[in-house]
Amino acid sequence: MSTKIIDADTHFTELPDLWTSRLPSKFGDEIMHVQWNEQAQADVWVSRDKVIMRAWGHLAYAHPRANSEDERPATRSEVHIATWDQAERIKVMDDIGIESAVLYPNVGGLSPARLLNAMSSHQMATAHVSAYNDGQLEWALNYPGRFIPMLVVPFWDLPAAVHEIERNAGKGFGGIVMTGAPYVHGSPFLADPVWDPMWAACVAANLSVSFHVAGGGSHPLLSLEHEKFMAPATNLPYTAVPLMLANGNQIADVLLSGILLRFPALKFVSVESGLGWVPFVLETVDYFFKKARNDREHPWGDLLPSDLFKTNMYINWWFEELGQWHIESAGENNILFETDFPHRACLEKADVAEAIDSKMTAVSAELREKILWKNSAELYKHALDALRPRA
Repeated sequence: MSTKIIDADTHFTELPDLWTSRLPSKFGDEIMHVQWNEQAQADVWVSRDKVIMRAWGHLAYAHPRANSEDERPATRSEVHIATWDQAERIKVMDDIGIESAVLYPNVGGLSPARLLNAMSSHQMATAHVSAYNDGQLEWALNYPGRFIPMLVVPFWDLPAAVHEIERNAGKGFGGIVMTGAPYVHGSPFLADPVWDPMWAACVAANLSVSFHVAGGGSHPLLSLEHEKFMAPATNLPYTAVPLMLANGNQIADVLLSGILLRFPALKFVSVESGLGWVPFVLETVDYFFKKARNDREHPWGDLLPSDLFKTNMYINWWFEELGQWHIESAGENNILFETDFPHRACLEKADVAEAIDSKMTAVSAELREKILWKNSAELYKHALDALRPRA
């Protein structure tokens, strides 16, 4: 395998001092920090006495037992060094052929409910988000152009979210990380024009909007009560289905909401959600849209929801057999490649080779290059231009 890759979904491992080194000491133990938890028998992220999540449990790369719920890494000493040490991670990327990697959080925004529930106020949560963004950008700039940071926004405070976008415009962020289901967290629906100042700020700053799987809030079937009926080997694949299909709902929401009619330059990305649902979702929204709309209903004109997908949506692919129907439905310019490093579903070196050599057999060499790096290079062009050193 010899090909250039831009990895459109990887994760930034927050180290124990990310927040304690950046937030005022007067905040005391409300600043997120890592400590040992007897009940979990693992290091956990905490704020005051509230456990947010396990600190190292998602770092499954090269860990033989990390996919078992009962045997996830408990301490940093148990995980592969490349999952948290930047220089070692670069070595792994070089070995696979990954030129650049897009960064999503583990803690700082991937599941907003965790952050919001742990903090004493929305202002405290917003302070943590800003510190996260600063730390992530500093980390990315250690190796200019090798990492594309993604801006977490405090969506629970719209003026603060707009300020965070404007504060970081032009610094090298590829896009914002936004929940696809803000109503779950007490915020307005995505279709509400109240969000328009944030969309406008994204357009002005050349930032896309990413809905990462599991970022939309809880799902009724993903509860501890339900998990007790599932064996360890079946819980992970079962969990994947409702989470990925939830992204399909969120993309349909955006397509039909009028957002893209008001902001035709705005781009959205569905991350770590697979793409097998795309043909079904687009056929469904087009069919019922044709049934329901008035003839040439303004402002849609002749546009169909699937047309907006082709011009404004991106979808990440990594484990499925990539068929011609996927490409025709999603669009050859809209598919990105990801590994999900270093999470439990991630592709390691042999998996990447298999994906390229065995699961892209229906894909031409030209289209393969688009999916593996050219589409990402175009989407994140402004970020890469800002990050890479000038000649």
